[in-house]
Amino acid sequence: MKLNHFLVQAQFVALFLFACATAPEPERHAQIAIDVSKKTPLELKTDSLFHISEEFIEKALYFEAEKKLLELISLAHADSVHSNNEILKKALFALEEVIELRQKHPGEVQSAQTFELDTTKQDTTKLGKWLNKVHSLNLKEMDLPIVLNDRVVQQLDYLTQRVPSFVQRSLNRKTLYDSLIYAEIDKRKMPRDLIYLALVESGYKTNAYSSARAGGIWQFIPATGRRYGLNIDWWVDLRRDPLSSTRAALSYLQDLHNEFGDWLMTMAAYNCGEGRIRRRVRQGAKSYWEMKLPRETMYYVPRILAATIIGHAPEKFGFTIEPQKLPETDSVSVQHCLSIELVAKFTGTTEKAIQNMNPSLRRWCTPSGMNKFVLYIPKGKRSQFLEKYDKLDKTKLTQWHRYKVKWGDNLGLISRKYGLSVRAIKQANRLRSSRIRVNQSLVIPIPESAIKKRKPANKKSSSKSKLKKNKKAPSLSKTAAYSLYQIKSGDTYFSLAKKHGVSTKALLAFNGTKKSNLNVGDQIKVPLSDVKKNQPKKTKKSKLSFKIYKVKKGENAYRIAKKLNIDYRDLIAWNDLGRTAKIYPGMSLKYQGSKHKFPNSWYIVKKGDSFWSVSSKLNMSMKKLKKLNPNAKLVPGMKLKIK
Repeated sequence: MKLNHFLVQAQFVALFLFACATAPEPERHAQIAIDVSKKTPLELKTDSLFHISEEFIEKALYFEAEKKLLELISLAHADSVHSNNEILKKALFALEEVIELRQKHPGEVQSAQTFELDTTKQDTTKLGKWLNKVHSLNLKEMDLPIVLNDRVVQQLDYLTQRVPSFVQRSLNRKTLYDSLIYAEIDKRKMPRDLIYLALVESGYKTNAYSSARAGGIWQFIPATGRRYGLNIDWWVDLRRDPLSSTRAALSYLQDLHNEFGDWLMTMAAYNCGEGRIRRRVRQGAKSYWEMKLPRETMYYVPRILAATIIGHAPEKFGFTIEPQKLPETDSVSVQHCLSIELVAKFTGTTEKAIQNMNPSLRRWCTPSGMNKFVLYIPKGKRSQFLEKYDKLDKTKLTQWHRYKVKWGDNLGLISRKYGLSVRAIKQANRLRSSRIRVNQSLVIPIPESAIKKRKPANKKSSSKSKLKKNKKAPSLSKTAAYSLYQIKSGDTYFSLAKKHGVSTKALLAFNGTKKSNLNVGDQIKVPLSDVKKNQPKKTKKSKLSFKIYKVKKGENAYRIAKKLNIDYRDLIAWNDLGRTAKIYPGMSLKYQGSKHKFPNSWYIVKKGDSFWSVSSKLNMSMKKLKKLNPNAKLVPGMKLKIK
């Protein structure tokens, strides 16, 4: 009984002590209740984040602690009143401590929820030091939704520590175009800070060009540029024109924002395409920060936000802007092909100055064949230019035509076609040799006077004059009779002339060249009249019409002959394939049907044939073939019924 009584008393004392140890003091509990009632929801959340980060530090989860501290700082910046309270200062000091601890413990394993960018390459030791500069800024002054999370902080560090010279030059160049861009943005009532998208895209370089063929300040790819009215051809690229490209870029951004309703998603779509963002939205993403996107886009939007923060207070990040000015200009419309050199003479300035005023020009002159081209010249020189332009003898001007080299072309043929010397074409295109390639673009200088002369009033008289001029050499007009021959290995002008029954000299003259070198794969022209004279009398076999077979990938002449049920030697002879019988995919081969005189309802078995190979060759089922030929054993030379 005494023992039981003692145990009961011991249990009672233990319960009393436990209750006293766990229960909070009455006065302290009341004080906490009063403090909590006075705090705003935002303050309560930041307090909670700070306590959570402290717990992570105690558990040595420094990466998670850094995430919570950065989230706390971001929330504090969302409210300018709350941005100077004590909890924020504590968070900044704690962040510096966490960064140092992370450096001492580089082997910490990151959780699956952490951001996928490689943070080990970032100079994180400096983050905490300059975050003090950022938290003093009023982020509400910026009209893009600025969030100071770990991704934006990484890009702030990247721009200020890794590429400060690029940012400095870009901010200097921005002063050239900011009045133009801001004016266009204000017209559409769009966020003014969209100007920093161009800083990330090109650094405000008009001649910027990427590996993805994107060009200009706003880095349009050709397809999107043409969709928004930016003409891109051999002469002009309007993506390089600041005004035209800015209007197109803002129209594109406006269309994207109308679809997604969020500026961060809009900028992401500008970078990786609207289709990808559309898919992420359909998958349930409600904001840009929830989306898993290509690595470049994961950097892209935070970098624009970081550039915006720097642009609003560049001096706090060590940048001193040196303002630049574009020269004032007037515009004139020209209808002729004017060289930049001539425009510079008319306006009393340099060629480089005219080129800088007209960055959309891709060549050394204004476009040829356009009814009107808007040319920018120095301000105050308009009347002087127009006076000299009106007095200019337009017949002495040169029209620059673009010519695309085709199979069988050479400089001799092209020079005859346009009535020029080979030397003139070589000089215009800066060619060191007479060698040209298929699909190569050449510019052909033709005087205005020559263009008018090339339009004869009477077709008969013009054709007669051409015949008189070219009595010795065959005519190369569109009506000239010739056949094309493709050069093969071992061919020479002598062997080809002998083969086609013409003299070597005549063949060289017909192709407008004096050299005897030939390139395999090129084509030359052979006068058809000479071919006809030397052709043997047509036999009954030659009267048969040729059929055409297109060579497929992996095929050779032997397989094709087998497939068409014709003799391999005939196929080589009909197509002049030579000993090597080289063919390539897409090549057209002519043939004259089956060699065998059996009707189409029969197939002659060849060596190596099987029911499977024959059925696949004839595009019919093996079951049907066996049904038509029951108990048949395939022997070369036997007939199989196929119908």
